[in-house]
Amino acid sequence: MVTLLNAVVATGAGTPYATGEADQNLVVVWSAAGAAGSTVTIESSVDKVNWITELSVSAPTATPVASTQRVYIPASPFIRANCTVWAAGTITAQLQSWRQGKATN
Repeated sequence: MVTLLNAVVATGAGTPYATGEADQNLVVVWSAAGAAGSTVTIESSVDKVNWITELSVSAPTATPVASTQRVYIPASPFIRANCTVWAAGTITAQLQSWRQGKATN
């Protein structure tokens, strides 16, 4: 599993992660203490210049089991998490990638 955002307390995009030959990616977003008023977008790109929002997570909670806090992204060369609004809490986002059913990270 790769950490895209690590307990951030400010706005800004995390470092893009090159998924290699992964054919499936799962990103989960949460906040240990809750992050009311905060928003994180999960984005994909083919060139690290133009980004597509795959999911927008508002007010992430401590347990990212809700489908509103996770997203599956098909094959995409680059994925990043972007804290677009920060109001409270420490926000974390992690990525797990697979290739033909086997974890690649």
